[in-house]
Amino acid sequence: MVLRAIRGRVRDECALRRELERWASGGADGPGRLGLLAGTSQDGVFVGLFDLGGDLAGDDDPAAASGARGRQTRWDRVVGLLHGPAVIDHPHVQIVGETIAGEGGGTGRAEALALGRARFARITWGRTADRDALWALRRRLARWLPEGRPDLLGLLSAATASGWLVEAAYHESEELTLAADRGEQEPEVAEILHEASGLVTVAAADVLRDLWLA
Repeated sequence: MVLRAIRGRVRDECALRRELERWASGGADGPGRLGLLAGTSQDGVFVGLFDLGGDLAGDDDPAAASGARGRQTRWDRVVGLLHGPAVIDHPHVQIVGETIAGEGGGTGRAEALALGRARFARITWGRTADRDALWALRRRLARWLPEGRPDLLGLLSAATASGWLVEAAYHESEELTLAADRGEQEPEVAEILHEASGLVTVAAADVLRDLWLA
């Protein structure tokens, strides 16, 4: 699994929604893979997390690209609808949750169903110097779900070889999430989250209350 993360300020929300809806419906030029997350923040920042599969296939494949000269690829169209877009591919991916535990592989039906219940997501961008230690803590956290954090459906963590990181926390309810943040959670869970925060240098964060894909 390779995760492509796209972030930028929205130029044309209607056109961007139409493009992603076409992908989700499996229309022509759709990615044919799971869109893990897409949505906008309150201040108009778009975040898209997409599963490219085990390699950069489709429009990213040189052979396929040779036949695509003279036309926009699906990625070009999305990026063209954003101001100041950033596009980063992350070859190291972990997804954990109540019934989810996977690293490096594809996402299956159980993962799609669990994450598909999300109504609220928090995205963190930054860097980690110790991905293995961070992911070990994420696995420990998963063993406490859902009792330890009933608001948290799952957590996606994706990193580059040099340690650049994007993480998406999928939540079923913003109200439950804010309550847990105020301290209404198991002490062991709070300890795990605190340890994990020490392994991540945060560069930016986005709160998505308007999820288009999840």
